[in-house]
Amino acid sequence: MTNVDIPRNKRGDPWFEDGNIVLLTEQEAIAFKVHRGVLARHSEIFQAMFELPAPSQSDMESLDNCPVVRMHDLPVELSHLIKALYDGA
Repeated sequence: MTNVDIPRNKRGDPWFEDGNIVLLTEQEAIAFKVHRGVLARHSEIFQAMFELPAPSQSDMESLDNCPVVRMHDLPVELSHLIKALYDGA
């Protein structure tokens, strides 16, 4: 597992200390530590993505002891999406 180093100022909102997966934007490298189960429960896209076979441990990136999923979304858009999934707004 390759550990990705993200400075604290690159933590997006929301960032849950007890999260178990990190979504990392390609643009600006903003990281969102969230809960895999919450994403899968509220999004068919995330659910399908999590059903795919995981990469081998040597190919997997990690941050804060969580697997990293690289996202092509803009940080502000991903933040809004995550908040909507969590808050239902």
